[in-house]
Amino acid sequence: MPGIHDCIVETLFSSASVGETVDTVGGSWVNTQGYETAIILITASAKSGTTPQLDLDVEISGDETNWHKLDDIPQINDPTVTSTYRHAAYEVPALGMFLRVNNPVAMGSSDTLTIEVKVMLKT
Repeated sequence: MPGIHDCIVETLFSSASVGETVDTVGGSWVNTQGYETAIILITASAKSGTTPQLDLDVEISGDETNWHKLDDIPQINDPTVTSTYRHAAYEVPALGMFLRVNNPVAMGSSDTLTIEVKVMLKT
């Protein structure tokens, strides 16, 4: 029977402050080879500005160079307290070998969110 020991958790962003800068190259990536499922976990822990709204994309690649958008993560907007968001589980064999999350749209000039993004990989 599968258990917690059949999972690993990889950090893509660790307390990253995202805001008015567009990150077209994403955070770090994870190698999904050998796993069946990937679950993305996002924690927003701090904000600044009046109405921070964060858009994130899930991207996949077979070669770490050519990245393709797989999905949009629902917009995270103006958390008043620390909030954790669980994004959809993906079947890894359909993905490609590498997975990353990036922020393709800049926020307002005074708006930022501090986020942590982790990927749980399950066999």
